[in-house]
Amino acid sequence: MLSEILSQGETLAGKGDEMKRKVSSLADEFDPMTLHRLVLTGCGDSHYAGLGTRLAFEKLAGIPTEAVESQELALYLVDYLPSGTWVVGVSESGQPQSTNQALVAARDHDLTAIAVTSVAGSPICEAADACLDLASRRSGHVPGTYSYLASVVGLLLLAVELGERRAHISRAEAGCWRTKISEELEQLKASAVAMLALARNYVQNAGNDGPIYILGAGPLYATALFAAAKLFEASAVLSIPVQLEEWGHEQALLTQPGDRVVMLASNDGAAERIGPTVECVRSLGGIPLVIGPEVNASSEEACLMWRMDAPSHQVLSAIPYAVPAGLLAYVTAESMGAWPFAADRPERLAAIKKLLWIRPEA
Repeated sequence: MLSEILSQGETLAGKGDEMKRKVSSLADEFDPMTLHRLVLTGCGDSHYAGLGTRLAFEKLAGIPTEAVESQELALYLVDYLPSGTWVVGVSESGQPQSTNQALVAARDHDLTAIAVTSVAGSPICEAADACLDLASRRSGHVPGTYSYLASVVGLLLLAVELGERRAHISRAEAGCWRTKISEELEQLKASAVAMLALARNYVQNAGNDGPIYILGAGPLYATALFAAAKLFEASAVLSIPVQLEEWGHEQALLTQPGDRVVMLASNDGAAERIGPTVECVRSLGGIPLVIGPEVNASSEEACLMWRMDAPSHQVLSAIPYAVPAGLLAYVTAESMGAWPFAADRPERLAAIKKLLWIRPEA
């Protein structure tokens, strides 16, 4: 898992030209000017990739966009989507039944269905009108960070491509955004190396007892969900992802002395809520950790910090913050000697796969 975290940025940056060509080829199959609404759908990490990039489609392509879990879309929302809606289903493996059902339902309603996957010819491609093959399957049976990041990058590049073709951004602006995406990827290894010792020190001092709350807002709420998922998968730690503001309304009532509260902070509008949240966590006896740029001095003295540069723009936040999300899961599992995906309890894993309609070899 660590090697994947360290190498994922450079690997994806190296595949950048290939991914851009594939995105352009996909866009050639449709008329982007007929697109009036976009729905990003998936389950698990794929859903979080949609949540983390939906603002990019709003800003870069000028398209009203929402990210909806695939079962919610297939069983409920699809009946109310207007013509001119594109449904983009994301799945690294191309196997999840609910995502495939969502795309089939979209086509049944005469909507455009597009698959984003890493397995060409998988069931999701058969369910869609067209398929974007990212060719980015992860290796080994470890909690996936590379596959999630590949989905994020693929969606961001699609947002840029659609924005350029719809003349929402100029060709020069589109080129600048593609360069920004590449630069964010190229910085990931250095960020991971710098943060690894901080992560290990944090786990050693904070321990692994009790729940860990992970807070984020905007695109970083998606990262909070992703971080919790990696903790589930890597070490079965009780992880509770919460929207930054909502923690104070609800989960703060549950927070006990010694509970860990991780705040994903960027330099956007939610930054002003970090300081007061740190103070509240401290007053409750919790252990606050802020991951991001510097906060105000009084808050900084009251919390642990994993400093990292803010992204060049908030719509790209899902790229750099994937690193601390993955590292938190890795060092927690490392300290516990945990088996990923409950591999030491095969009967539990088999029951989960049966529930999700996942083939044993998938």
